[in-house]
Amino acid sequence: MPRNVLVLGAHPDDEVLGVGGILLTLHSEDDVHIVTCSNGANSHKIVLGITENPPPHEVAAVRRIELDRACRVLRRGVASVTQEQFHYEDGDLQEVIPELREDIIRA
Repeated sequence: MPRNVLVLGAHPDDEVLGVGGILLTLHSEDDVHIVTCSNGANSHKIVLGITENPPPHEVAAVRRIELDRACRVLRRGVASVTQEQFHYEDGDLQEVIPELREDIIRA
């Protein structure tokens, strides 16, 4: 029986690091929708204190490419993969919970 699977992550790479192995066990009739709440631009700043080299906009661009590549791999084993990325700030999701909740419901 086909399943609809929602993967919700705070930022790009959560889908792979959090549930990547499970996603690879899905079947050819399953549909996957991946939602990331931020673009990951501030991850280096928050975790490592790095604000340049690479700057946040480059971090976000690389993380988007990595998300696209991960979805291409996943598409090989399931019926469809869709993705949506919200653009909330890394580290500030707790400040936008009502808005984020509404966006998730619409996703």
